[in-house]
Amino acid sequence: MKASFNYTGRRKLNNDTFDLKIQETLDNPSSIQVKLHKDKISDISDHSTVWLEAYRGPRIMRFGLGQLSKQTCICKFILSDFGPMEPILFRLKIIDEKDELHPIKAWRDKIRPVSLLESEKRNKCILPVYPCDLKNLAWKIDWSEPTRPVLQVNSRINTVRDVTSIVKNDPDFAALVFPEVLRDVLSRLIDQEPEIDEDDENEWMIFGERLAGYKFEDSDNVDDTKILRDTWIDDVIQNFGDRINLMPRYIKFKDEA
Repeated sequence: MKASFNYTGRRKLNNDTFDLKIQETLDNPSSIQVKLHKDKISDISDHSTVWLEAYRGPRIMRFGLGQLSKQTCICKFILSDFGPMEPILFRLKIIDEKDELHPIKAWRDKIRPVSLLESEKRNKCILPVYPCDLKNLAWKIDWSEPTRPVLQVNSRINTVRDVTSIVKNDPDFAALVFPEVLRDVLSRLIDQEPEIDEDDENEWMIFGERLAGYKFEDSDNVDDTKILRDTWIDDVIQNFGDRINLMPRYIKFKDEA
């Protein structure tokens, strides 16, 4: 039977209350490490139970971390229900299971973990890349999570798992695809205004503001808003290209081909 929880009066966990790190390999399921900082949530009863949920679309894995009083070390779990390098989001819940209503004392949803690469370098990318079988499509944006898109790349074209590697090793793909990906993502987020948890800011809009150098502001007039949107997105794309030397890399690649 599916667990039922009472969300009344729940508290949102801040980023400094937990560490969530994912270890990824090319051939095996990823593993997740989680550690709670009890000193940051000392006001929550020690007998409360901690749960971690890993999910992508409708698929969910649920892990029990035990009572809050026992959260003194790192817990590690294998994400066996998900494929190697598959982009996964996480949810933390602290629940008073002694109460028959199972009230959630604190939680945090849509957590994107820090990735621990083989070099132990920490990496947290705004756009996860997931090679998969897209048949006759070169790329596609997965919108399973409305504010956290994933770039799916045809595995017959490219098998790298991050944007930086694509820019370095496949500059033609990067030059032809990334500007359109940025335009698609930002246009959709602006036009559809997906629901975001209160106190959260859309990381994509923050990313765009930093690149453009100014914040997107809409207008009361729909036509004016479209012009402002397109201008702002163009500025984001141009500055993104400048930052990673997109066109010089592409020209050099064509000259050497």
